[in-house]
Amino acid sequence: MNAQEIWESDRAHIRKEMDAEITKRKIRKISFIHDGKLLLAEVGKPNPYNEGQLVKVIYEDGGRGTYLICDGDSIGIAPRDSLVEEF
Repeated sequence: MNAQEIWESDRAHIRKEMDAEITKRKIRKISFIHDGKLLLAEVGKPNPYNEGQLVKVIYEDGGRGTYLICDGDSIGIAPRDSLVEEF
């Protein structure tokens, strides 16, 4: 599978499992405040919620107004007021 096929496959899975309204935005990185600390999540870099794992993809859940940070093992949630940079 190429990168686009993986993105679409994972997107469909998360939509089904989490009943999420995943948008088609291709997000490269986000920064946000969590527990009073500034966190950065960037595709290909360490996951700020699950150290030791690399961020695989970041999705926007339009229904909840949040961002889903996925590393293949877990999904972290970032708030709607995150600063977003797209590909």
